[in-house]
Amino acid sequence: MSREPLGALRWPVSALIGLILLVLMLTVAGAVFAFGGLLADLPEGVAAVLQTAILALQYALPVLLVALLGRLRGASFPQSVLLRPFSLGQGVGLAIGVAIVGRVLNGVYSIVVVMLGIDPPTTTDVTQLFPETFIGALAVVVLAVIVAPVAEEIMFRGVLYTGLRDRFTPVSAAIVSSAVFAVFHGEPFVFLPIFALGLMLAWLTETTRSVWPAIVGHAVFNATAVALLYLLRFLPDVPLP
Repeated sequence: MSREPLGALRWPVSALIGLILLVLMLTVAGAVFAFGGLLADLPEGVAAVLQTAILALQYALPVLLVALLGRLRGASFPQSVLLRPFSLGQGVGLAIGVAIVGRVLNGVYSIVVVMLGIDPPTTTDVTQLFPETFIGALAVVVLAVIVAPVAEEIMFRGVLYTGLRDRFTPVSAAIVSSAVFAVFHGEPFVFLPIFALGLMLAWLTETTRSVWPAIVGHAVFNATAVALLYLLRFLPDVPLP
């Protein structure tokens, strides 16, 4: 891996720690406001729209803060978070490859834990958080396939990985940023597969020197998860012979 600076800014360690704490606090607050029962008395469609707005705001606040800090340090938002041009063929090809490998590893992990007699918690199924309606499905797609990949890659690869990498080493930066990325998802059951995905997305960012391919890879990974979850959710039960 190249030891040339990856980012346009040398993020202070204090800013990186502050970003981690802010993201974790907003994650908890977003979950409480969106799914803590405060919207229980509203119609399903209205509740789903408000939940989407709350979670989108949860993601938007740290991204806006990063943009502001970058501007104060003399860099544009794209420069601050590695939203750079990249080789389209290489970047998209690697992104899809990372998504496929991540999905295979996730599937193997799920099979192993089931074989060990461990029942996965329902919180790992994002489709269960929204109603079985068009609006509910649209909310899942918007959050999981668009909002989350863009915001999470900006935060975890564009800022956290880059900031750590340019101060320490690529390997240590990938490990720390991927561990925080996994903790951010709030479920110990999925820590290992999400950590592995984070490592691959850090490698992808390092290889392409842009966060765009990581966004694409993350979006494809999440899209396949959503498609599989809805397929399993709506397929009729077929009795075994």
